[in-house]
Amino acid sequence: MANADTDDNDMTVTAAEPELIGSWITNAGNTLYLLARRGTAYASIWLARDPEPARIGRVKRAGQQVRSIEWDEPWSDQAAAWKDAQRAQVATALARWESVSV
Repeated sequence: MANADTDDNDMTVTAAEPELIGSWITNAGNTLYLLARRGTAYASIWLARDPEPARIGRVKRAGQQVRSIEWDEPWSDQAAAWKDAQRAQVATALARWESVSV
């Protein structure tokens, strides 16, 4: 069955697949990871948990630069220091990813 990115004769996907950009462990011991697609201005932050991960934030970016992070509920209620720490992790992961993709 064809989808919006393919036709019946060409099975080439035109949209980039999400890539794991980086992961880190918070001070509370939770594992967070960052996913992004090449050629987009967005990335997403996920919390590793069972039975499946939960998206907790969306990053607006310009290359290596983090423009903003929108936190999903209830993570939007986290302390400013926690948000700053996660933003630093996101910035580091994006910088590493962009530097190897050139």
